[in-house]
Amino acid sequence: MTAFLETYKTFDHDKVIPMYISPTVIAVQKGNPKNIRGFDDLLKKDVTIIVTDGKGIYNTSGTGTWEDVAGRKGKLSDIAGFRKNIVGYTLGSGAGFKAFKETKADAWLTWPNWPISNAKDMDMVYIDKDRVIWRDLNMVVSPRADPETQDFLDFLITEKAQKIMKTEGWQR
Repeated sequence: MTAFLETYKTFDHDKVIPMYISPTVIAVQKGNPKNIRGFDDLLKKDVTIIVTDGKGIYNTSGTGTWEDVAGRKGKLSDIAGFRKNIVGYTLGSGAGFKAFKETKADAWLTWPNWPISNAKDMDMVYIDKDRVIWRDLNMVVSPRADPETQDFLDFLITEKAQKIMKTEGWQR
């Protein structure tokens, strides 16, 4: 959201509303052939990983998340071991999904909505609680927005909307 606000100056930073939150997860190939059960399995020598990384020019919710997950316990060896297994750095989740499928990588660090929405292509493994990184879904209304925009934001926090968002891995 910060990068968005820096780019689009018409939006007011003080009016940003954190709406939902989602954990990082590990997407694995359908059937989980490498039997990946958590982060430590990603450090094994024969595991290949796709990550989202902006390469200094692109900023998305997943940019650099892998470094946060790998470095959570303050062990440089975890970051080094994880990095050795990365076979693709992608610009955004869409590119990550494409690379995961095309390279047939063993794992992709992503958000739950990808494995949930693409269950025919992949399975989901939850990251260990002491390593998981959470990112929020923010909303901000343009000063030129139609009045119905606020109605939509109000809907997004209703029980009905929360049930819908939960199906994609989002929670309040």
